[in-house]
Formats: sequence, structure tokens, C-alpha cells
Amino acid sequence: MERFDLLHLIHKALRHAILTFNLESGRTDFTDPDKVAALSASWSELCTNLGHHAEHEDEIVFPLLRARAPGEPRHPYAWDGELDGLYEDHSRIERFESEMDDLLRSVKDEPDAITRRLLGREFHRAVQRYTVLCLLHFDDEERHFMPRIWTLYDDGELRRTYDRIMAEVGPEEREFGMRHMMDALDSVELDEVRERLAAAS
Repeated sequence: MERFDLLHLIHKALRHAILTFNLESGRTDFTDPDKVAALSASWSELCTNLGHHAEHEDEIVFPLLRARAPGEPRHPYAWDGELDGLYEDHSRIERFESEMDDLLRSVKDEPDAITRRLLGREFHRAVQRYTVLCLLHFDDEERHFMPRIWTLYDDGELRRTYDRIMAEVGPEEREFGMRHMMDALDSVELDEVRERLAAAS
């Protein structure tokens, strides 16, 4: 039986957003200030929305496990506890975003075109590492966290949790998510999203 999944649909949208940005960073001519400014705007939008998602997980989703099964070990990474590791993933991603902000800023400030290209190449490589961090985190949540949550909560409880999350989602975050869902989800999933939004409104 298919269970109510808090993460699958939004993770598909965020994967699409991350991978789309990955490609954008590879196509960018870092000697062109306008192209770098456009990439910087895309990067800021991506980080902002991934940050919103992390906040929803930190404040609403992760506490589900702590409430009914505190202190469980995190398989297979040997953190002190399941939630310790997942929270730390968010902190690690945020720290890496800050480093990438600094690198992108150095591209903008560099007057020499050749050096700008070299710095831009390094930024693109950093995007690959960032992508890996995010995708591994999503995979861990989907393969380990959600199955454990399904043993502790019924679908009615999870739907109410989803409604709490949607009450926190602002219009810009919703627009970002829907834009990427339109390209990332199959038709059945898109219908499910529309039903969820209608029920939450």
C-alpha cells in the first residue's frame, strides 16, 4: 500500500531545481558580468528555497521522530542519533553555501577575464559537490527517515503534518516549488499535488 509521503514530491522538485542550476552554472560565460549576475540571482533563489525546505524539516518534520522514537541510531552513518545527523546535514549544506557565496563574489570582483573564467570553473565544480551533498541527504531522508516515520504515524497524522507545512509556505516559495514540479513530476503526481493544495486551501 502506498503511504502518504511528506518528502517525495517536493524532493523531486528540488532535485530538478538543483540539477537545472547545475547545468546553468556550466553554460555561464563568467567573463560576462550580466551572465554572472543572472547566475547569482538563480543561486540566491535556489539557496533561499532550499533553506525554506530545511526549516520546514527542522521545525515540523524531524520532530516527528523525536516525539515517538527519540535517540535512535542513524543507519548507516553512525551519528549519535538519527536527528543529529539530519540536522547536521542541513548545517553542512548551509556552510558550503556560504563558501560558494564567497567564491561567486570573488568572480564578480575579479577584473582579469582569464582569472574570472578560472574562478567560474571552480564555482561550477563546487556546484557538483553541492549537488552531491543535497542529493545524498534527500536519498537518506527518503530511504531511512520516511520509512521509520511510517511505522510511527498513520496517514491521517501525516496529512495534518503536511497541512502545517503548507500553512508556513509563502507565495514565492509556493511558486518556486510549483514551477519545478511542473517539469519534474509525472501526470499522476501533478494531480496529487493539485489535490493536496486544494485540500490545504
